[in-house]
Amino acid sequence: MALLALLVVFIPRPERSEAGRQSQGSLWSESGYGFKYILQRPSLLGLQLVFFGINFTSTFVWVLMAPMILARIREVETRLPDHDAARAAEAVPAPAG
Repeated sequence: MALLALLVVFIPRPERSEAGRQSQGSLWSESGYGFKYILQRPSLLGLQLVFFGINFTSTFVWVLMAPMILARIREVETRLPDHDAARAAEAVPAPAG
């Protein structure tokens, strides 16, 4: 349905900005421009650091999740996949309507 909508609706091509023209080039030059762009904007750098911190610390949490669950349920290891399936199912949004 969404692909059909994309075929029907006209999406205009935006004009290229000066920053867009400056950033063109090889992968390395575009990456360098992106880092300079972020470093010149303290609020954007702060947001990136917040995302980095959350992703970095959540890695440790997910590594320890299975041992914590097994210690909590105090039953056989066959219950862990049930818990993982329930967590995965709650992450999938329910269809509207």
